[in-house]
Amino acid sequence: MGKAILLFSDGYSISEIARGTEAECRKIMTNKYNDAADNVEALWLEQSYCEENDAILYMNGEDVFIWKVICF
Repeated sequence: MGKAILLFSDGYSISEIARGTEAECRKIMTNKYNDAADNVEALWLEQSYCEENDAILYMNGEDVFIWKVICF
């Protein structure tokens, strides 16, 4: 499995969260998504998702968290 980078955006800025293998970055992304989703209402969770290499979490009607695993 190749190298990867995990990026995160809160809708205002983009930052690097981690570098490592694709599997490591996916695990970190899933954990971050699940941790943040604990505080989100069911209505917004229905519209959110965490898939293989990307995740979108609608925090409320205005804020959105986005994660993306980029493989290289």
